[in-house]
Amino acid sequence: MVGKGGCSEVYRGILLNGNMVAVKCINALAPDSIDEFVTEVEIVSSLHHCHIVQLIGYAVGSDFYYLVYNFASEGNLEQKLHGMYDDSTPLLQKVLRFLCISIEREYFGFF
Repeated sequence: MVGKGGCSEVYRGILLNGNMVAVKCINALAPDSIDEFVTEVEIVSSLHHCHIVQLIGYAVGSDFYYLVYNFASEGNLEQKLHGMYDDSTPLLQKVLRFLCISIEREYFGFF
């Protein structure tokens, strides 16, 4: 397991062609799970951007709904923002530092 949400879990898998995927399993018995599943399929399948993982496919089982995505080996957005993926400085901290320096330069004439 590589992640867990309120009514879902995410697992890493490998397709027959060797591609790594992330499989999100949404508990079909959880309240509002069908709404979450349908909404996610509609939104993610309509988005095409290099920074958004691509939805490869989906399936409906008796107990779970499955979403299959390209695997993001660099970690998810939360891991990138809060530095939970590796020991590097969190992205959020880098962005805040950049903004502070930019504001100082603009308004206070520093640097």
